[in-house]
Amino acid sequence: MTQLTVGILGCGHIAPTHVRAWKKDSRFRVTGVFDLNRELAQSLTSRTAAGAVFDSSEQLIRESDVVDICTPPASHFPLIEAAIAERKHIVVEKPVVIDPAEWSRVLALLEHYDASFSVIHHMKFARAVRTAKQWLDEGRLGRLLRIETYFATHSDVDRMLGGEPHWSHGLPGGRWFETLPHNLYLTHHLAGPLRFDGVTATRTECAPGGVGVDEVIVSLAGPDILGTIHFSANCRHNYRWAVLIGSKGVLRMDLLSGALAFDRVPDSRATRVAGRLFLSALAALARAPADRALNIGDRLASWTPHARFVEHLGDHLCASSGPPTPMEEIQYTVENCYTIGAAIEASQA
Repeated sequence: MTQLTVGILGCGHIAPTHVRAWKKDSRFRVTGVFDLNRELAQSLTSRTAAGAVFDSSEQLIRESDVVDICTPPASHFPLIEAAIAERKHIVVEKPVVIDPAEWSRVLALLEHYDASFSVIHHMKFARAVRTAKQWLDEGRLGRLLRIETYFATHSDVDRMLGGEPHWSHGLPGGRWFETLPHNLYLTHHLAGPLRFDGVTATRTECAPGGVGVDEVIVSLAGPDILGTIHFSANCRHNYRWAVLIGSKGVLRMDLLSGALAFDRVPDSRATRVAGRLFLSALAALARAPADRALNIGDRLASWTPHARFVEHLGDHLCASSGPPTPMEEIQYTVENCYTIGAAIEASQA
């Protein structure tokens, strides 16, 4: 494959992570960036050697093989539309769009122009998630019964909840809409396309400005599997977890640290005497040295989930693998994100 040039639209918080990920793969070369705030763009290029600062989004799209869209989601549609028309390889941050009509238009354009389109569902490529997927496929958990994903945070530790007004506050469901794609694509990836089954939400007196409701539970269901998504704005410990409950054990993933714990201690009188929680903790500790060594090795080698995404995209463009984010996964995430965001919004009434 001939080396492809990459242009990055949007130079905010996530852009440096994208630049480093592209630089990890020699099949791509970041040649420039664009942001409406030119000082921000110049700062990114000086910090990351990200090439030139383009004068317009149109110039960047025209002169790049790959267009990486890192702007807030309200601006995504016209940029996606322009990149599709130029037949570019398109990579876009989640949420893809916030309007179902825009998504319908994107689908029509993709079909007409046959463009390459991927969404940064990077948590799929975290080591813990890749291991969990492998163990699921190998049958180590038995039959999957339930998937739970958690994002429990606080305005003291989450930049989108507290402080200055953030663009996510204007989304359907506020801050939760911005992070909801992670929960949905992980659910789809690990448990399949569970259907939306309802929202339970409440607003406490501690609710920050970034959300209308600060405690949310989303219910999902399939023929054989149940799922839940838990959001909280009242937890200073900042948890982002996923739990898989199978017929042969329970798998817990700390998505921020990449730690993985598999509880398959069988029930017995001895187990109850010793304390199942303690036996499970001992098993997790026994696995910790190897687990941490692998994760530290990834960090030292800059093998972030974003870098793994780029690697998979490169393999796909070389026709040696499927797309990093299959269209059915993107479709599931976009459609349910809007439906759930609207339900969260309605719960505030």
